[in-house]
Amino acid sequence: ELVAKLTSSADGLGKRVSLTAEREPQNLRKIAFQITDAGALRFLSSAYRSARQAYMELSYSNQFDRVAAVSDLKALADWLVRITPYLASMLPAPNPESMPIIYNTAMKMPMLVVFTPRSPAACTATTAPA
Repeated sequence: ELVAKLTSSADGLGKRVSLTAEREPQNLRKIAFQITDAGALRFLSSAYRSARQAYMELSYSNQFDRVAAVSDLKALADWLVRITPYLASMLPAPNPESMPIIYNTAMKMPMLVVFTPRSPAACTATTAPA
């Protein structure tokens, strides 16, 4: 039932904004608040312009609509709050004995590498010498 709910909300939301962008729910709500709170002279506000730009980077639309932006940002934040515990329960618990040991050639020492979805390995590595 939870999976069906998350999938159906993702289907509609995914047509309007990117679900794969790395964003924190608190940041999305802050962006929504900056767009909502902007007054008549919003075009002069750098906070409003940066919030608008952040939304446009997430949005699949080429045009900016304040009401739709606030709605989409709040919906995306809510969806992320609901999906995060579900995804965390699907991942296996880390087992330090099964984690790879990689030889860091720059530091000339072996190191334990932990791969997480938010921090992909950005370096090349070789296996530790025997």
